[in-house]
Amino acid sequence: MTDNIIVVDTCVFSYRFKGHSLANDYEKHLEGKTCLLSFQTLGEIIRWALKNNWGDKRKNCVCK
Repeated sequence: MTDNIIVVDTCVFSYRFKGHSLANDYEKHLEGKTCLLSFQTLGEIIRWALKNNWGDKRKNCVCK
């Protein structure tokens, strides 16, 4: 059961969220998995949102 769970770090999250071409390098490892974020990654994402004045639409996309 734990084979279907993977912790995604900040860089991988960022590549996928931004639609960066480097995200493709990780897709085969993430396919069919439940992706989790560590509290550190979540903190970094919240910091990005505050620092860059993300709008509600963009914040809601991340926080679902």
